[in-house]
Amino acid sequence: MFGFLRRKTRWEKMYEDLNQYYKKSALPEKISTGLVINIINSDFSKEFGNIDNFLKSEKRDIDAFYLKMEKMLANGKTRVGTAFFHLWLSSKAFGDEKTHKKVSMIMIDLSRQAELVGC
Repeated sequence: MFGFLRRKTRWEKMYEDLNQYYKKSALPEKISTGLVINIINSDFSKEFGNIDNFLKSEKRDIDAFYLKMEKMLANGKTRVGTAFFHLWLSSKAFGDEKTHKKVSMIMIDLSRQAELVGC
C-alpha cells in the first residue's frame, strides 16, 4: 500500500537514469550504444557462454570481467553501452529480476538497431 515510501535499490536508480537516456537519445546514439553492447556481449559469450555460467565462474574471472567493464565505463565513447551491460549483469547477480528484465528489453532493442545498420 505504501510502496511509494520504499527506497529504490541501487539497480532501480541506475535503470531510471539509463532509461531516460534511452528515451531521449537520437537514433545515431542508440545505434552506437547498441554496437558497444554487441561488442561486450560477444566478448562475454566467448568467455562465459551465458549469464548463468558467468555467475558460477571463479571469483577472479568475474572480477577480471568487471575490471574490463570499469575501464570501458571510463571511456566516454563506450560508457553508456557498458553501463547497460554492467546493470544487466549486476541486477541478475544480486537477484533484482524486475530490473534485469527491463534492462534486457532495452538492450535487445539497442542491439537490433545496431544490427539493422550492419554494425
